[in-house]
Amino acid sequence: MSLQSILAGRAFRAPRRGFNFKLALALLLGGCMFAARPRLAAAKEPAKPVGAAEQKVDLAAVVKRTLSQNVDYRPGDLISQNEIEPIVDELLNLGVRPADNEELYDAILTANDHLVVLFQAPGSRAFIREAAKTPGAYDALERLGWTAAGREMLDQLIANPDGQKMFQTLMTPAGSAKFQELVKNDPRGRNFGLPTGRVHTADDFIQRLQSKAFLQPGQTNPRDAKK
Repeated sequence: MSLQSILAGRAFRAPRRGFNFKLALALLLGGCMFAARPRLAAAKEPAKPVGAAEQKVDLAAVVKRTLSQNVDYRPGDLISQNEIEPIVDELLNLGVRPADNEELYDAILTANDHLVVLFQAPGSRAFIREAAKTPGAYDALERLGWTAAGREMLDQLIANPDGQKMFQTLMTPAGSAKFQELVKNDPRGRNFGLPTGRVHTADDFIQRLQSKAFLQPGQTNPRDAKK
């Protein structure tokens, strides 16, 4: 029999044994009450960092345009944190915020790194620019600056008219093995022929930048939230 008939007081047959009429009515009315309740709005998920491809800003163009404002800069030159700071400032002005600025900075040489100091001197700069035409040169030049013997060798390479040829020899497997033998007692002289994993040029920085995530407007850095 329907609920309307029950509420209207109409006669009905006694329910079969075992049927709990009060429980059934309570469940029925309770179901109506639950059905009438409005649904709660789903919690909004926090915004997630986006990739470089989703940025509306041409990252490479910003990097190259900012570096070109330095009259002494040439494409392929060694860059340090001093050159990166105005680039990051420009990106922030455009609303582009890398999610891990600290990691980006840590990958770039500081103004006090030996190779950066050498690059500031005109004579050394000419040598480094020419040497850098060889793939992996910046890694080798940076590693030379990590040891006393390497720094002395750098000075000799720069001062010698045949320094470029000597550097090319040093870049060969045999030359690398000889250098590691020379500095075998210094842990920083190991793995001379391997990449350092550091950012040395604008192209390196652009590639690293394009692989990072970026914070959306109003979004805070997840690392800052944990501090």
